[in-house]
Amino acid sequence: MATHQSLLDLLPAAFLPELKAAGTIRSYDDGQVIHTQDAASVGLSIVMRGRVRFGLYAANGSFNLTGILGHGHCFGEATLFANRPRVYHAEAFGQAEVLSLGKGSFDALYDAHPHFSRAVTVTVTQRLYEALDIADDLRRRGVEQQIAMLLLRIARTGGFEEDDLPLRQADIAFALGMSRVSVGKALDRLKQRGLIRLGYGKITMTDRQALLAMGMQT
Repeated sequence: MATHQSLLDLLPAAFLPELKAAGTIRSYDDGQVIHTQDAASVGLSIVMRGRVRFGLYAANGSFNLTGILGHGHCFGEATLFANRPRVYHAEAFGQAEVLSLGKGSFDALYDAHPHFSRAVTVTVTQRLYEALDIADDLRRRGVEQQIAMLLLRIARTGGFEEDDLPLRQADIAFALGMSRVSVGKALDRLKQRGLIRLGYGKITMTDRQALLAMGMQT
């Protein structure tokens, strides 16, 4: 699994004041909505502090998690480059600060600063290849392998240095497009192998390297 850098990781530190001046930083409380699914707002958002979670609300009101982004990561590129509405619902996961760049501000920075445009291009390319990796996993890897790679991916993008991930069985089933039964059985097998522990509303990775090795097997 490649180590993808966040947008802020790819930018020189000296550029940060200009980036902040071009946008608007807003603080969010835990669970506060940043944008809704299908929102037509256009712009790039960057997580400056904390985490943002993404997903879809079911008809019964439950939230189906699809991903978590931590410090430095960005979202909203599709609204700028593909003229698409927001695909997922986004809300703060804990206390968070998000920098928002509207289309005008984004275009000005993109045109005037090659290091910014290059960083955005790298970020978009990384996500494209990650999507291709996920599609390849669906074709070639078993349920346990797919779960292992999903756990590691969320740990990376969410900036979870600790091993506890705020994931439910239902979140994994939704993210992978699998039944809860098959996911539950696979989680039990991973637990029996000593690779994870299951808790209430969380999954603990007990051996990241072993999860990676298993997930990469062909």
